[in-house]
Amino acid sequence: MAASAFSEPVEKSAPAALPKYAVIPTGDKAIAPAAERFMATRAGATKVEIAGASHLVAVSQPLAVTKVIERAAR
Repeated sequence: MAASAFSEPVEKSAPAALPKYAVIPTGDKAIAPAAERFMATRAGATKVEIAGASHLVAVSQPLAVTKVIERAAR
């Protein structure tokens, strides 16, 4: 991930009418969960935290990630 992702303003984002979701694995050692929360807030995303999940959250917690996708698809 580029360092600019943490500091440069977002110039283009999905239209406001489209829902945005961010899955935040709280046990992530690659990207600090606080940084993930910051980026999700900046994007206007609904934040869904998965307690204790690792960076590879879709692998370690596939059912939880599936539930978020299903929720977003409604």
